[in-house]
Amino acid sequence: LSAPAPSYSHDPRKSMQDPPLAGLGISLLTLVQARNNARVMVAGSVDMFSDAYFDAEVTTGASGSKVKSGNRDFALAVAQWTLQERAVLHAENLRHRLMSSPPDSPSPSLYRVTDDVEFAVDIFEYEAGQRRPFKGDDLQVEFVMLDPYVRLPLKQDGTGTFSVQFKVPDVYGVFKYVLDYHHAGYSYIHLSKQVPVRPFRHNEFERFLVCAYPYYASAASSCIAFFVLGWFFLYHKD
Repeated sequence: LSAPAPSYSHDPRKSMQDPPLAGLGISLLTLVQARNNARVMVAGSVDMFSDAYFDAEVTTGASGSKVKSGNRDFALAVAQWTLQERAVLHAENLRHRLMSSPPDSPSPSLYRVTDDVEFAVDIFEYEAGQRRPFKGDDLQVEFVMLDPYVRLPLKQDGTGTFSVQFKVPDVYGVFKYVLDYHHAGYSYIHLSKQVPVRPFRHNEFERFLVCAYPYYASAASSCIAFFVLGWFFLYHKD
């Protein structure tokens, strides 16, 4: 919460040539959230939380009518946020599966390249002791091996479950799912799950590849030409 642009902060008992703090550079109240989701509030004055400010009235409109200010609601909101009574996210039940397996099957220990898979996680929001499904629409998951090979947005179903389906890259190695969510005002979420990806086994390759038909044809034509040339050389007489 910043001060208005024409305002300044200075000790009236001292002379002043240029105000050290002025305008939007003055923070009346600052909220900070650390990487471990610890929250800190720094208020410019404890009067902000006094009964006098809670019950203060403001004059609005040309008629000069007085209405109750929003100081109480603001103070309660920032206090609840600092004490982690609102905007707290909790992720649970991270899971993944092959699309060819049943929805309730356990997560596989490894994938094969080009497998079709589904990733899902349940995310809930806690506010005033109540748990409800999180409604965010800006979550994404990464499939990472040193660098992200896949980065896709997660879709919600309205019950707190976020999921996405994709094809495993045609690269084998040790991958991991990474869900790293940082949204202003909410607690951070960082989840990761390691999943190895193996290549095709020797008996899993296709017997004949459509893209290799020209090479098959060239090999067959070379064999036919060799036998024709050999027959012609052996049995042809001048």
